[in-house]
Amino acid sequence: MPVAQDSEAGILRSTRAEWKERAVPKSVLDAIKLGLWDFEPEVMERGQYDATNELPGSDQKLDILAARIATGEPLWHPSDRRDCEDMDIDVTRR
Repeated sequence: MPVAQDSEAGILRSTRAEWKERAVPKSVLDAIKLGLWDFEPEVMERGQYDATNELPGSDQKLDILAARIATGEPLWHPSDRRDCEDMDIDVTRR
């Protein structure tokens, strides 16, 4: 595979187009870095990754979603918590 010479550092590197041809992104983030805007992660069955009971929009839920993206898992699990029902909180307290 041809490489381009980095004149400042004297480092051999692959051109972006060549890298895109041989690279297989693991996650959406990897695909974006490579400029692959039509990337679709592999389909995973629900038993291959865990659902979360964290509240939608909470920091904990966002951390889980970020970890899923980074590891190439689907963003949403069919059994993820989708609402705030069944919460054990006092909504009249302010």
